[in-house]
Amino acid sequence: MRKFLSCLIVGVFIILWLTQLLTLAAGFTLYDGTLGNTPDKQGFTYQALSIKPPLVATQTVTLGGTILDTTKNVADYAGYFSQLATMPTLSRTIGYTVNFAVQISSESHTGSDKNGDGKADRAGFSVIVLSSDLQGIELGFWTNSIWAQEDGLQEPPAGLLFTHAEEATFTTTSLITYNLVISENNYALFGNGKPILNGRLRNYTAFNGPLNPYSTPNLIFLGDDTPSAKAKIKLTTVSIQTAPIIEVPTATATATDTPTATATNSPTATATATNSPTATATATNSPIATATATNSPIATATATVTNSPTATNSPTATATTMPTATAENSLTYLPLIIKF
Repeated sequence: MRKFLSCLIVGVFIILWLTQLLTLAAGFTLYDGTLGNTPDKQGFTYQALSIKPPLVATQTVTLGGTILDTTKNVADYAGYFSQLATMPTLSRTIGYTVNFAVQISSESHTGSDKNGDGKADRAGFSVIVLSSDLQGIELGFWTNSIWAQEDGLQEPPAGLLFTHAEEATFTTTSLITYNLVISENNYALFGNGKPILNGRLRNYTAFNGPLNPYSTPNLIFLGDDTPSAKAKIKLTTVSIQTAPIIEVPTATATATDTPTATATNSPTATATATNSPTATATATNSPIATATATNSPIATATATVTNSPTATNSPTATATTMPTATAENSLTYLPLIIKF
């Protein structure tokens, strides 16, 4: 028995060790602020434009990361696009997690209510994540809340594309490590391991701009993508986990009365009394079983932090540094975003 328990303990240890190795193998670092440079020197391409020059948006190396600032001219927009050549496949069927750490030092979105519902529809800092089939999510970050951009066939006034959808009150003015989990048809955002916001994935391909980045598979963007808002942020890390590291919340089931069976008398046979030299049978009721109706809740799903035991279709090693953006990348891939 002791030998069996020893073998069992060793087996569990080996499984946990292999799981950890697989988890590390699935990691993919796009930006590490401790390296002392900006994201465009690692896994991103930097773009900064202005619809009302001069362009004054800046990116500045700071301790542990980069400060991106578009507050001096609201007409500026600037941000980081993941380099296509270095991106893994973001399969929502397998699931994946985009991890990033950011601090929203200041943000303004005054006058950005595009559909007249009383809610502003732009953010000075946004995160866009698109899967390999273009299903994804765009989240806007204010200093006191985080919210999702709606999809649709047209922008206002004809439609709801890029208007204010689900929202969660959350203070973003300190450095927070976020986990954006994509799985099947849903997303869930966690901050420092705690759930913040979740909902369905969107399709933004109806966007009508000079170029359409929302038609680019396996895309990640972080920054200011609109001349209707502005922000100053500090970005320290961005990475991808090609399997969910945190479970996506699902709908909570309500407990209902679900009887497992109804108690009934079920006679197995009815014998008729007859004159017989051997015995006289008496008809009796013989119930098979008596079941009691009980309350059987189906399930209550809750968001939990777990380590994924497996990882598939993943890079075989953890990337610590990324190729520097080249002129060729800049010429062939200019995913402009201007949501007014």
